[in-house]
This record gives sequence, structure tokens and C-alpha cells, in this order.
Amino acid sequence: MAKRKDLKQDIKQLVDEVVVDCLQYMKANPNQDEGKVKEIISEILKLRKDLIHRVNHLSENTEAKKVKEHFDAIIKDLLEKTDEAFKKISALPRK
Repeated sequence: MAKRKDLKQDIKQLVDEVVVDCLQYMKANPNQDEGKVKEIISEILKLRKDLIHRVNHLSENTEAKKVKEHFDAIIKDLLEKTDEAFKKISALPRK
């Protein structure tokens, strides 16, 4: 059970890093439109909710190979989506 707990902590930590970067961008660039930043925050928070739901709702009658595939897919989605969010933040205009 410790593995699920670790995965949920990793999800929360990566999502928090994206949100912190967004807030730092808004603080450093107060004259820029905040709409895109708020959209990134909204998307990443939805992702966190979805991924944690997927971690918590795994059928107990699943064979080991399917369980591994399930968690591998969650990890893959987490890494791809957070990387995508960081790229969106980097692409935003600066002062």
C-alpha cells in the first residue's frame, strides 16, 4: 500500500510545482494577462484530481500485469501533462 501513497505524494508535488511556477510568473509579470495562467492552473488541478481518482479506484480483482499497466499509464500521464504545463508557462510572454 505504500506505493499508492508514494504515487499520490508525487502527483501532488509535481502539480504543486506547476502551480507555484504559475504564481511566480504572475508576480514577476503583473502587467500580463492572467487568463492563460489561470487556465494552466485549472487544467493541472483537474489533472491532479483525475490521477488521484485513478490511483484510488483500481479493481481489486485485476491480475498483476494489468495493475502494473494501470500505474504505468498514470505515471506516463503525470509526466507528460506536467511537462506540457511547464512548456506552456515558459512560452508565456515576459515583461
